[in-house]
Amino acid sequence: IPINESMFEKGHISYNPAYNHMPRFCSCRVEKNTSFVDCDGKKSHVRSFDIRVPGYKDVTNSMWQRSLALSPSERIPYPYELEQAYVPHEPKWPTPSGMHEVDVLKICQGAVNKSEGLQKCQSVAKVDFRGIIEACVEDIKISDDVKLAQVATITAMGKCKDFVTKDSVFSSANATQDFMQDLLCPGDCSSNGNCTNGTCVCDDGFTGSDCSLDSTTAPVVMKIVSGEQCDIQKGPCDGVYISGSNFHEGENSSCHLHELKFYNGSFIGTGYDYHTSVDYITSTNVGCFLPSRMFIGTSIVAYSFSVTNDGMLFSQNKTVVIYDSSCLNCGGANATCTIQPLSCLIDGNCYSANQTKPEDSIFTCDPNVSNTDWTRRGTAILP
Repeated sequence: IPINESMFEKGHISYNPAYNHMPRFCSCRVEKNTSFVDCDGKKSHVRSFDIRVPGYKDVTNSMWQRSLALSPSERIPYPYELEQAYVPHEPKWPTPSGMHEVDVLKICQGAVNKSEGLQKCQSVAKVDFRGIIEACVEDIKISDDVKLAQVATITAMGKCKDFVTKDSVFSSANATQDFMQDLLCPGDCSSNGNCTNGTCVCDDGFTGSDCSLDSTTAPVVMKIVSGEQCDIQKGPCDGVYISGSNFHEGENSSCHLHELKFYNGSFIGTGYDYHTSVDYITSTNVGCFLPSRMFIGTSIVAYSFSVTNDGMLFSQNKTVVIYDSSCLNCGGANATCTIQPLSCLIDGNCYSANQTKPEDSIFTCDPNVSNTDWTRRGTAILP
């Protein structure tokens, strides 16, 4: 094998420099004097394999895209503060809310046995769920939260699918497909839908792969986990990540952004609105892609944004500020920004002291005269 073709000689493998950077695709349109920029971040560059497993979703493309799209979220710090004085309580029966062991056992057994698919998994495939039920009882004993019974259902379904796909009795593709498609759905459709061919068909008013999300209410944004300010000196500020609830993954979900410019110490609207795609992570965590082009300079801009699942019901607005710390200081709960002493902020762009105007060298940045406009050379400072 020639050295330049051997996978064992990585230092000699030739490559096409055109593939060093993955492009970001956007489309632009204008409707009623409003600019819309759709940067979906969802274009596929790797074709997934055509291998279909009943009840499972092919995530090859999404994982490839997510390795790029989630790079901002990977930089988000999640501080953990250990409470030194915390004294854990000793779990015992009854729980603080008054639940007894026999009651919790019935709850856990019911969570596993209510599913027709799991019943068949026990009777036909002979899968033993006793360990999962015992773990469910212990979880509720410790947490005093019956919602953990749903975890037992999900765990049991995972065990059933794993067993059926590997067991020799169900070794044929058709047998496996028939068994799982007819009976096993995510979360047993949360009792808000019917399981058909391995997919939940949700009742009116519910959506999601497991029918657990309310489609009649807007998403709720609680916190900007990536921070209310983003410094372009520390990384690309191409996305904002939020936590909340009732986020849906679908073709109609999007982020609506209203552009704000920094003027006289505060932010005012520019008249530019954008619709960008949602980077769906979970029903409680999503990201909004930010426009790569700004019409008001590149050193500071803010966006008031909201999230929608259907294009009609929008969450409350949150604001994120993108700024350049080389000439600006931004911080605080109200996103207060100030220009640094030896800098100018002119038309949304940063300039250092004595830096000349790009298209006319007779003007310069002189913070002693003005830090928001160009100063003609030789201008005297009035006493």
